[in-house]
Amino acid sequence: MLFGKGNSSLEEEGVALCKIFLYGRQEHYLLMLKVEEGWVFCFDPYYRKTIRGLSKSVYVLKRGDIRSPNLKIRIEWLEKENDSVRFCLGPIKARESLLICRDR
Repeated sequence: MLFGKGNSSLEEEGVALCKIFLYGRQEHYLLMLKVEEGWVFCFDPYYRKTIRGLSKSVYVLKRGDIRSPNLKIRIEWLEKENDSVRFCLGPIKARESLLICRDR
């Protein structure tokens, strides 16, 4: 994975706050909660009912409690290095994340 350390934090029940790109290089932040079977499960503070045009790469999940993921993104889509593609991390030099790990 290109966001490597974020994955290990997620595997240890931590989280990662990551910047993604939306429309026209618009920046947005998601809280990444877990990685499972090729998907990253996220909490998006901007709740969406649907996402057009990305049906095989980005899915809106049914609302659970406030701590549940409401969005899932395919890892290979998220890792795209293009800042004009929606719901991806963009160029490596432009990536930002805050890793929060559990202290056990």
